[in-house]
Amino acid sequence: MTASTVVQHGPGHDPRPIDGEVFHSGERALQAHFGVRERVAVNGVRAIRAEISESHRDFLRTLRYLLVAGYDLGGEMHVSMLFGAPGFVAVQGDRHVALHAEPSADDPIAASLVPGQPVGILGIQLEARRRVRLNVRLLSQNADGLQFVSDQSYNNCPQYIWPREWAGGPPRVSTPSDALTVAPSRLCDSADVRDSLSRADTFFIASRHRGDASDVANGAAHDSVDVSHRGGRPGFLSIEGDTLVWPEYAGNSYFNTLGNLLLDPHCALLVPDFARGELLHVSGAAEVLLDDTHVGAIDTGLHVNCRVRFRPTRVVRRPQALRGDWPLRERAANKHGPL
Repeated sequence: MTASTVVQHGPGHDPRPIDGEVFHSGERALQAHFGVRERVAVNGVRAIRAEISESHRDFLRTLRYLLVAGYDLGGEMHVSMLFGAPGFVAVQGDRHVALHAEPSADDPIAASLVPGQPVGILGIQLEARRRVRLNVRLLSQNADGLQFVSDQSYNNCPQYIWPREWAGGPPRVSTPSDALTVAPSRLCDSADVRDSLSRADTFFIASRHRGDASDVANGAAHDSVDVSHRGGRPGFLSIEGDTLVWPEYAGNSYFNTLGNLLLDPHCALLVPDFARGELLHVSGAAEVLLDDTHVGAIDTGLHVNCRVRFRPTRVVRRPQALRGDWPLRERAANKHGPL
């Protein structure tokens, strides 16, 4: 993805950070592009901190699953879902997180869990439509699990989350042979994959920011990984040729994911199939189409900021990775009402 594809970005086009600001240059450029720069910059200073608040700690202790994202030593992005009994996520002090879980043998995220690497965590309760995002660094991995230190912690809004209640037990123990690798060029040809994508109302996206000297002043000079939720009406994640395309709906206007993609197209998607009990892991590169604000039939009544086109380079299907029941309580909603 070239800068000309999305927005003029560079000297003279990067709004400088305000005192104490937490947003990097890609996020700032998009905030300016969408006309929300001043409001969001001020809000970010209040909302995004390295310390994990007491309310966030209490929430994380209740979780039975969360999303984890990172990139391996070859630079490929991965995102997955880890499970445990309530308490498997423990916060020690203001910034240290212990995750008493490890990926299954067939889980692509395992290659990204290397001490010293940045990791993105999304603590989410679908049924409660609540989520907390953590950008952390992996300190160690041992028999007790994974140990992280937080660089950023903050709430995300409840919009577009389909409230599913997980009533089942943990997924079965899997082996490497359980994973089904799909050739990227055939992602959109597989009948099972096309069926899952056509019904998807939820996916998760991992993206990254490689810190640079221009962001030293606002504390974003270190490398970081984000994992974020995307939700919409079934089918909002569409197949166009050999790519996947989705609308970016209006949200909190931080533009964390899009800001990352503006500077680095490498990313990964995790698409859960709640009916089949499968997880679809897809790594690849994304292009932000800022001039594409097309509102299709699926998007009627929703504000589309832009669209994103994703080209896969690696695809892994994990059957039965979501063992259990995930009944819907009600429809997802945005601030204007149900989708």
